[in-house]
Amino acid sequence: METAPIALGLIALGPIVLRLEGDLTLAAIEAVAASARVALAPAAKAHLGAFRAAAEAEIAAKPDKRVYGLNTATGYGFARH
Repeated sequence: METAPIALGLIALGPIVLRLEGDLTLAAIEAVAASARVALAPAAKAHLGAFRAAAEAEIAAKPDKRVYGLNTATGYGFARH
């Protein structure tokens, strides 16, 4: 059973549950910034697992292929690597 996020100001009661559908609210982002717990809904976890498996297979098949954020640096300094 998923726990729905309930935010009061910057205090979250229960985890912020990330789902595949729906909007991530500003209140939820603020609650996470204030150390709220975060959980993935089962469908979101399965989706990320499938993406990871596909990404790992692609990188294993083409080890010289650069995939930003997966097998390279991210953010500042990316172009220098």
